[in-house]
Amino acid sequence: RKIFASVHEAFGGEFSMAIAGAAPMSLEIINFFENIGVRIMQGYGLTETSPVVAGCNTELFVAGTVGVAMPGVEVAIENEAPGETGEILIRGDLLMNGYYRDPEATAEAIDKDGWFHSGDLGAIDEKTGCLAINGRIKSLIVLESGKKVVPEELELLINQNGQTFVKDSLVFSQTDEQGKVVLAAKLVLDKDSLESIISAGDNRSIQERVDELIKTVNGMIPSFKRINTYFFSFQDMIRTTTLKVKRAAEIEVFLHELQKRGLLLKEIAGKNIDDYFADLGTGELV
Repeated sequence: RKIFASVHEAFGGEFSMAIAGAAPMSLEIINFFENIGVRIMQGYGLTETSPVVAGCNTELFVAGTVGVAMPGVEVAIENEAPGETGEILIRGDLLMNGYYRDPEATAEAIDKDGWFHSGDLGAIDEKTGCLAINGRIKSLIVLESGKKVVPEELELLINQNGQTFVKDSLVFSQTDEQGKVVLAAKLVLDKDSLESIISAGDNRSIQERVDELIKTVNGMIPSFKRINTYFFSFQDMIRTTTLKVKRAAEIEVFLHELQKRGLLLKEIAGKNIDDYFADLGTGELV
């Protein structure tokens, strides 16, 4: 705290703890603050759960998780084996009575045993009991083999390993002309950052840079999760008012534009799609 006194002063002086919610915080950021003497404790909850379900605390802290369930709250994972990722189920007095004047939606969300099906994917560590949030069940990709891929996991790795020039990423599945399911990644690159890197003397092409990034990410994960193809853009993705990427809308627009132009996924592999979708906005750096 003495070494980083100027940082603490910028936050108002006596700054030793913060609580984060709404969206996952990167482990790198959590560890940075931990190393300068500030503990960032993540929590998890939904509007339907009043709203806090779980949270890290001063006695049990595992960075990158949202801690353990609050007193009086039950959390379970609907999965095939202990420790595996599955849908997060919640039960307790904090749970809503139901959706207003919508008994069908209520019955769909809350089963006969009183478990609320959150739609979120997570896993509980068997040793610590801490809950880790992995993504949304709607975005889960099921491969031909039956194995499951959580795209948010891959996006996090891309964003972390490419943070010097990648603004955002989106991983989704698409069936190629042979009927095989492939994992594709869209990367939104930061024009200003790339120009700074190039001016500093790193003259590798954008494609070489991104090829290396994808190779690095694929080397960190099991073979069935590896990204098969990618493309990049300098245009921001479609977002909600809270700046979250509208995954379904972004994928729908992309596939529609691809079909309209008679393009196959393999034809834009490794390329700047702004060159193909010029009428949607063109990146200035090529």
